[in-house]
Amino acid sequence: QEQVDFLGSLDHNLLPLYYQAADVTVVPSYYESFGLVALEAMACGTPVVAARVGGLQSMIKDSRNGYLVPWHCADAFADRIEVLLANETLRRSMGEAAWRYAQGVGWDKTASRFAEVFGNLCDVVHVAAN
Repeated sequence: QEQVDFLGSLDHNLLPLYYQAADVTVVPSYYESFGLVALEAMACGTPVVAARVGGLQSMIKDSRNGYLVPWHCADAFADRIEVLLANETLRRSMGEAAWRYAQGVGWDKTASRFAEVFGNLCDVVHVAAN
């Protein structure tokens, strides 16, 4: 209780301040198509403990930039949160790895990668048509 605050909805402009102040971000989602909350936290250098669902699985590299835990397993969430809160060196290391990962994700990089994949697909279709 002394280490957790439930703040409710916050203004979007304030989120980076909260992510940076947090020791860990917890994302216990039942489903995530992408996981924007996790990525925003990672971009602020905060390690994430998240459910092993949807897009979170491709973003979080378990034990490197955060932890993925079994879906709906409260004990696993509690264990990983406790590990991070008890070990500042690990928390900082994972936070730095999370930040580095997030630097590789953005609209410009996503669009560039999409264009590359689409171009390759067009080449394959063109070769197949001939």
